[in-house]
Amino acid sequence: MRRVFAVAAGLAALGTAATIGATAAIGAGDPDVPAVTTAVTPQQIADSLATNAGRSLYDVPTGTLVSATVCVASNCVTKHYAAAPTCNPSVATCIGTAMVAQKYANAVTITFELV
Repeated sequence: MRRVFAVAAGLAALGTAATIGATAAIGAGDPDVPAVTTAVTPQQIADSLATNAGRSLYDVPTGTLVSATVCVASNCVTKHYAAAPTCNPSVATCIGTAMVAQKYANAVTITFELV
């Protein structure tokens, strides 16, 4: 009986540590970003990212924003802001886009595609 309890307690502790680690690995966003209320729609957030003020508010990483996918409680919207880079077939190296995901308060997640 003691082994069963010890194994169950160990698994519970491991599960909590994995959840905390996953949140840290995904990124919890900037703590200075104000909490977004659930009254804000993904479309409103995506539209705000077209402005410098919106990009500053959501701490958009440095670079040219190509697109962003904004999700609020599993309701998602994708918006394109610039053309994706094209590669020249005669050049050996091609620099593509980078994806950055950030998690915010109230079930808001934004995935940025940057050049």
